[in-house]
Amino acid sequence: MRRHPVGRVAGDRGGGIWIGFLVAGLAALAWAAVGVVLAVAGLGMATLAGGLPEGQRETVAGAGTARAGSARAPPSSSGSAVAGSPGAGVPRSRMTAIQVPPGKPLARIVLHGTLAASTILLVVLAAIGAG
Repeated sequence: MRRHPVGRVAGDRGGGIWIGFLVAGLAALAWAAVGVVLAVAGLGMATLAGGLPEGQRETVAGAGTARAGSARAPPSSSGSAVAGSPGAGVPRSRMTAIQVPPGKPLARIVLHGTLAASTILLVVLAAIGAG
């Protein structure tokens, strides 16, 4: 049996609604397509976020780490940077760039995200123009 991802099916439906808008010129179809495109974008972001590696929860000054699923590390007075410095009290995992695991096609992911953002913008602007 062949699996059909929800995002792919919803994207196909959104494209069909968009073609219906182009043929009929009904503003309601344009706004329905906007709703479907935004839902598909949400599914895409959820898929992307689910595939990102989880970094260690370490503060800037190097206090203890807490791994996913373990008990929370107790707060430490030395666990944050000097007050007023950039990143004071911000976990190190939020200050560093995301490390992409080997084998992930980073350029394709970035291109896909750029095309998705462009599509969302164009669909919303067209729906606004349609009324």
